Amino acid sequence: MTNELPPKPSLEKMREIVIVRAEEEDAKAIPQIQKDGWLSTYVNEELGITEADILSKDFDSEDRVKRWTEAINKPGTATFVAKEDGVPIGFCFVKEGEEYNQLGALYVLSTAQGKGIGTKLIQQALAYLGDEKPITLEVVSYNEKAIYFYESFGFEPAEDIENPVSGTLPSGVRIPEIKMVLHTRNNET
Repeated sequence: MTNELPPKPSLEKMREIVIVRAEEEDAKAIPQIQKDGWLSTYVNEELGITEADILSKDFDSEDRVKRWTEAINKPGTATFVAKEDGVPIGFCFVKEGEEYNQLGALYVLSTAQGKGIGTKLIQQALAYLGDEKPITLEVVSYNEKAIYFYESFGFEPAEDIENPVSGTLPSGVRIPEIKMVLHTRNNET
């Protein structure tokens, strides 16, 4: 009979991921998470979308941090941050609207994907927005992983809603997007 101790649990398994309402100090991490998402997802040689195009969005500017600080505090919006051991690793931004509510952004660091963080973020967003109005979002048309993810929550392509125009880079190259919608439970819209 030996006096061996049981193996220590992996630190990876011990880390807790929490979703919290963003605070002003999170405004510095949010553009970095978004930058990582754009670089790992939107570069597309076939469409002429280069890493340089993505980096021209200037995710590192003080102005970008200031805009996120303002967004965090803006009435009618909510920004949720996923934190692992207190470090932001994902975020989601939502906005209430007259006719539709909007899921404006959802990004998870590429190194943190596959842990259910996106699911936790979208669940928080949907709970916050409720189901009284349809919820729209824009997604890059060739981001099949994201489209499938949103479909798993009931979103579907929205032919009756104007296509987004927000996907133009400073170089003039356009990132093609589609709009998706999650209808109310009673499908009035």
